[in-house]
Amino acid sequence: MTAPSRSSGHPLAFCLKFLALYAVSLVLLVWLEPTAFGSLLIRATARASASILWLIDSQAHAQGTLVVSRFGPTEIIYECTAVFPIMIFASAVLAFPVAWRARVRGLVIGSIGLLAVNEVRILTLIWITGSLRDAFETVHLVVWPTVLILVIALMWTTWALHARRPAASR
Repeated sequence: MTAPSRSSGHPLAFCLKFLALYAVSLVLLVWLEPTAFGSLLIRATARASASILWLIDSQAHAQGTLVVSRFGPTEIIYECTAVFPIMIFASAVLAFPVAWRARVRGLVIGSIGLLAVNEVRILTLIWITGSLRDAFETVHLVVWPTVLILVIALMWTTWALHARRPAASR
């Protein structure tokens, strides 16, 4: 067995970089939560969710951090935003030993994808709140976190495999 080439990076180096980036970004995001930035993210998420929900419920609207619809009111908090899934994905992308152009492309496409998945998550939770109330806790605390982990892992793996291919074969 041969050692990984210097240009490909060592798996342990990747893991350590990922953990360091994750820790720094986690501290940063926790520090930003009570700021105007955190408040802006929460309100933007509520507005986006209400706007999408409006397509099936013309009464749906956002009131600050609250999404109001026929399914009932749902409060959006900082942890409801896509910032934490994006942070995990970004930490893995930034730690991976590829060209910066590939990293930037991965960050942009991955962030957009995770924003979309997060909206699906919020909308299903809003629907469950009004339709299957008994299932809410399980779906909110078990099903969706598991789905998010799998989506992040799949998105990162797909990106990493693509980013490592030589430019001529893409």
